[in-house]
Amino acid sequence: MEHVVMWLCGTTVWGLRVSPSLQLLVGLRYLATGNFQLTLADTADMSQASVSRCLKMVVHAIAEVAPRYIRFPTPAEESGVLQAFSTITGMPGYIGCVDGTLIPVRGPGGEEAELYRGRKGFCAYNVMAVCDASLCVTNLVVNWPGSAHDSRIFRESQLCRTLEGGQYRGFLLGDSGYVNRTYLLTPFPNPRAPHEGKVQRFSCQDPQLCGEGIWHSE
Repeated sequence: MEHVVMWLCGTTVWGLRVSPSLQLLVGLRYLATGNFQLTLADTADMSQASVSRCLKMVVHAIAEVAPRYIRFPTPAEESGVLQAFSTITGMPGYIGCVDGTLIPVRGPGGEEAELYRGRKGFCAYNVMAVCDASLCVTNLVVNWPGSAHDSRIFRESQLCRTLEGGQYRGFLLGDSGYVNRTYLLTPFPNPRAPHEGKVQRFSCQDPQLCGEGIWHSE
């Protein structure tokens, strides 16, 4: 979080006399709990308008520094990622787990409003993420409406095009919502051979690890 605080220190908002550290705490508290801004204002001894400005600043700061941390490993860094997954699963070849989740949003209205209504019946963005063996996010795609299918989001992502280039030895691990590819392993529908059963067990287990780590709130 120090990079977020540094960004806030270098940015001045007229009328906002709140220290960068307190801005960060207020912003993170709101993002974590979704409490009313007025309730946070009372807790932090500031006005609701100041809480609103703090939230805006913190969200901008996180977006600015995110590329330093959300970064897919390069082919040169692949060996370390492969080893980390092998230690956890006992199976070689993983460079990440991919999964999607619906992030609820207020209905946007207009002619395309229903595009945002996902499979669970509410309006949302369908966000795709990839995590490493430490459950750190290494890739995010956040610009698809809730009705978009997970497989389409991955298929049209820059990450998919990168993996299609053939520079990586490993593969991603996904659930049955994705199409099986040379660089994306999905569960066998009806495993028969022993090695297929082993892949099936880990294919079911690892996306759950990804889901519990990244999408704990879903």
